[in-house]
Amino acid sequence: MAVSEHDRETTSILGRGFSTTQSNKQLNLNGKCTNESSNEHIALILRRERRGSVANVLQQATVQTVTNSQCRRSYPQLISSMLCAAAPGNDTCQGDSGGPIFIRSSSSGFPWTQVGIVSYGAGCADPNFPGVYTRVTSFRTWITAYTNV
Repeated sequence: MAVSEHDRETTSILGRGFSTTQSNKQLNLNGKCTNESSNEHIALILRRERRGSVANVLQQATVQTVTNSQCRRSYPQLISSMLCAAAPGNDTCQGDSGGPIFIRSSSSGFPWTQVGIVSYGAGCADPNFPGVYTRVTSFRTWITAYTNV
């Protein structure tokens, strides 16, 4: 597996590092995540509670997207290349950063499409603070250049 770090310009825009890992699995990155609420998003997670133990088996959490305008109530610094998602009792947590969030996809030929990458959040499953994800479509050109996906 190879890791590629994003350039400094994008890192300064996001305010945090950004990298990709190379895998031998085929992945669909063409999906667009709208700002409409949906309950079809699945985030893969390793920890369910802030101080909880890390799972030995990858877990999943079903979450709904919230609009960026709603999310800015919790995170005023949110930018358009991010998306937010939450559900009562479900969220990503510390240790999940860099993991994927998928949406069920019926038209792409793939059962699931990755629409985001776990970025940050305040606590875990706090109803006032949804999880924040980097939109894959915002960085598709860079991802394609480094992964040939």
